[in-house]
Amino acid sequence: MARPSVVSEQLPLPARLRRARLRQSPRIDRNKVGLAAMLFAFFGIFVLALTAAGAVAGAMVMRLATGGADPIAAVALVIAGASGVSMVWLARGFTRQLDVDYDESIELTRQSEPRLFAFLDDLCERTGAPFPDHVYARPDVNAGVFVKYSVFNPFRPSEQHLLLGMGLINALNRTELEAVVAHEMGHFSQRSLWMHHHARLAAGLLAEISRCCDAAEQLACRWRASRVPSRVGARVMVALAVVTRRSAERVHQKLEDLEAAVSRRLELQADRIAVNTTGSEAIVRAVERVQLADRCYGQTLYDLEHAAGRGLRTEDLFYHQQQLVERMHQRGETGDDPTEPGDTSHPSPAIRQDQARAACRPTRLDDRSAWTLFDDPAALRRRLTDRLYHTRFDATLEPNSIDDVQAFLDGEHAELLLSEDDRRLYGHRFIEIGELSSAIAEAETLDWSDDELADRLATLTGDQFTEAIRRVERNVNGASSSAEEDFRWLADRDRRLLIAMLRAAEGCSDDSADELVRRYQFHLHLQDSIRWLRTNTPAIANIAAAGEAGQLDVDEQLLETIRVLYDGLRRALHQSPPPPRLHGLSPHQPLSMVVLDSPLPDEQPLQTGQLDDEWLRTFIGRWQQACEALQHLRWKSLGALLLYQRQLQSRIE
Repeated sequence: MARPSVVSEQLPLPARLRRARLRQSPRIDRNKVGLAAMLFAFFGIFVLALTAAGAVAGAMVMRLATGGADPIAAVALVIAGASGVSMVWLARGFTRQLDVDYDESIELTRQSEPRLFAFLDDLCERTGAPFPDHVYARPDVNAGVFVKYSVFNPFRPSEQHLLLGMGLINALNRTELEAVVAHEMGHFSQRSLWMHHHARLAAGLLAEISRCCDAAEQLACRWRASRVPSRVGARVMVALAVVTRRSAERVHQKLEDLEAAVSRRLELQADRIAVNTTGSEAIVRAVERVQLADRCYGQTLYDLEHAAGRGLRTEDLFYHQQQLVERMHQRGETGDDPTEPGDTSHPSPAIRQDQARAACRPTRLDDRSAWTLFDDPAALRRRLTDRLYHTRFDATLEPNSIDDVQAFLDGEHAELLLSEDDRRLYGHRFIEIGELSSAIAEAETLDWSDDELADRLATLTGDQFTEAIRRVERNVNGASSSAEEDFRWLADRDRRLLIAMLRAAEGCSDDSADELVRRYQFHLHLQDSIRWLRTNTPAIANIAAAGEAGQLDVDEQLLETIRVLYDGLRRALHQSPPPPRLHGLSPHQPLSMVVLDSPLPDEQPLQTGQLDDEWLRTFIGRWQQACEALQHLRWKSLGALLLYQRQLQSRIE
């Protein structure tokens, strides 16, 4: 009896496709030619600069060796030192490696995962791709190739690594995984893949040049503002720094545009190999599943971070990701968010799916989970989860049962996971109602019948809800010429919805109206606090940057700035209304204890002007923690508020 195949059974394909290597298109790709020419020119100039710096340094050293006590020796020494430093800096940047962070990765071997490697052997043979030198498992939703190039060997064989994200494995069946891995094998066969590495290397060097020019310009500006004679050199230095930085920025932008265009073409070529290997439907389904799996993975990491703050640790993050995927499926959610910018280096999912369908290749689906390719998936999931806690979360926590952690996450999701329409409406804006007290007073003067109230709520949550989404999205996409008008219309709708909800709450016999007011008071305070923090975060960033550079001058003006920031943060945390009923929070717990794990630093050094680096680091750390925690609370409060309002509306219908 024949041994069953480890890959899903496929319909017969022509022999030329079973062993076909991915070939470049015979047509000339102008973007590819332009990118190659730009890279060769850039690195050529880099080599010339390196050579020139070395030559100048050598010439100055020779001049010193033969000049004796020549008065020009001091100048030659300065030039030789500057040229030598430039040569070392250029050489370091020229030879540096771009590497992948393997802290969260586990290497898989043929001995530990024989079924997976048999699966990969089969795919390599069918695509004609070389077998990867190393295979790594990662926790994220991704599959990728990584080639260890250096700048000196773009045409020599280099180590090829295959990265398999277990968050991706968690979402696919075996045929869909075949399509994804066949796509990555297609990348292994692409002759121009070296361009991607060198474009990233050049982009990093250009960014570093821009940073050095910024530092040189700041130094020259201080020199020019001083009373030191001969400030002409400072002006020349500023001009050179500005011209060099602007040139580097323009080259950087052009390089990124060309690299993105070439990457999109390479992605579509790799998709064609996947379609030829596994059929059209496999890659279409994989693209759909990957989007939702990636969104759920990101949400799961966010959830587990907050669970860790509550002393909860899971043994299997992939279980919670899968539970969230199923919840999203039940709600009819997808991974696509039209308000989020796409990755310009990859073709859109719609383009990839259209190309796959156009090929009309049959697919024989194998619906077994991709986890069946692993010998001990439970152990691998635990190891990767443990690795993630050591790199991102609190590794000292003792693991809790999966059910206990999931129960906590379910309570969080009831408030945090907005519907797709709610995300589109509130994801990029705050609720604007004006003065809460005036809205309450206006609601008390109205005397609507039940039918009138139901009609108004139906309009506000129906046609006007749809219109509100349309107005928000046209402003997010920058397509609106009437932003101010849209803002006023949306604020007016928010206010009218609150008034209608207050009338609905007054019709209930319990304390629904008081509860609704408490929720609005707390939510509006969070919004105001977040606005203030966002406005003043650049000042905190400047103080932190100056402190790290050792250039922080604690004068009276700086002290006054820090006092204003300290008082504003203290008011945000200590003058808050009590939190309403929210999952995981006590109604009587002060906001400062919810947001910060430690109190603000003592105010006495700030009042006396005796600040030190430790005090500043502590204050900046508390500021950053407050920004993140308040934003999290804002989403919880918003979700709970919308849910509460819908419950009120359902009680009068």
